Amino acid sequence: MTWSKNALKVWQRYLAENETPEQRLHTVASIIAQAEIKYGASNNTVETVTERFYNLMINKKFLPNSPTLRNIGRSKKLSRAACFVIPIEDSMEQIFSALKTAALIQQFGGGVGANFGQLRPKDDLISSTGGKSSGPVGFMHVFDAAAEEIKQGGVRRGAWMFSLDVCHPDVEEFIKTEFKNANTSVMVDDVFMKKALKADVDSNMFYINPRNMSSPGAFDASELLKKIATRAWQRGNPGLLFYDQINQDNMIPSLGPITATNPCGEQPLHPNNACNLGSINLSMYWDKNNHLLLKNDLYQDAMTATRFLNNVQVPEQRY
Repeated sequence: MTWSKNALKVWQRYLAENETPEQRLHTVASIIAQAEIKYGASNNTVETVTERFYNLMINKKFLPNSPTLRNIGRSKKLSRAACFVIPIEDSMEQIFSALKTAALIQQFGGGVGANFGQLRPKDDLISSTGGKSSGPVGFMHVFDAAAEEIKQGGVRRGAWMFSLDVCHPDVEEFIKTEFKNANTSVMVDDVFMKKALKADVDSNMFYINPRNMSSPGAFDASELLKKIATRAWQRGNPGLLFYDQINQDNMIPSLGPITATNPCGEQPLHPNNACNLGSINLSMYWDKNNHLLLKNDLYQDAMTATRFLNNVQVPEQRY
């Protein structure tokens, strides 16, 4: 396989000392295929699956997320997943415990999403010290700064998805704040959207202080949606997360509601959960001569890629 200079430069982030890209891909394919043993596969089957996984990657049709590509075959303590959601709760100990967790995830190439809606608003009372709260946006700056430093020595730059509930008193500050290493999203519900889209009627809603569920005042849902849309048009952030739809599709409701997603927004997750990602190179399935999509090849390779990602979930020590 030939690789461009740029590709080889990127590969250096993933390769062990004296390792070639081909060796790295074969190591990944072999170890991921060994998960089949847990389900009763023979050694011959594992060899066949290894070849299928390797061919898919070496032919540039599919690649898994960076932690899988880099961490397989190294320490078993290293994560294979790229995207996590962690809980952020309203105490200094819990906030900085979450920061430590996020830093360790990002050090090895993972991204983190979190909803800061449980944090009391800016200038709210802190009874233990008699002081005033920094608010969620203030702590977001701390998390963003940590990601900025981690990217200097990590596998790649850290990434965040900061989300905040639409009824949080600090939501307008959140909407207009820029971060270097984070996407931002406002979590909205059906009630907000219905009110926001009916500007000709009363569209007032109440802010809610999460510390005591009191309301410091009201806001106009229609005007707030305009501010979100204007800022998104200007800067690309924030986006919207639709609470009701996300939880209608919640496949594990026993774990509670979902209030956050991974950094790029593909996957809503419960706190302390992760997702495995992979990419299929669609350009490899286009017949340039006949101007046709090679649907059958794409289908078969998508099945193989899905099998690969399912196997990623099985830790090495289990087989």
